[in-house]
Amino acid sequence: MLVLAGELDSGPRPRVAAGIASLFRHAELTVQPGAGHHPRLDVPVRFTRTVAAFLTRWALVGIRGAGHGESGEGRRGRGPCPRSGG
Repeated sequence: MLVLAGELDSGPRPRVAAGIASLFRHAELTVQPGAGHHPRLDVPVRFTRTVAAFLTRWALVGIRGAGHGESGEGRRGRGPCPRSGG
């Protein structure tokens, strides 16, 4: 799960996003510099790169972790994490 917050967002603030991310085992928090409440509109190139990098990492985990379901689907916290390697 990717939790993405804008650095300049006044509600919910990035610390709230960090709290949400902490509830999920393999969540990644990204605070996008220069963005407010709508990171995809405020800094679209950075947003696209961030999301593409996240999806690429998880697609690679799905390929390596194919034993956890077809293409790694159905992992639900049991499969490898791209950030920790396991």
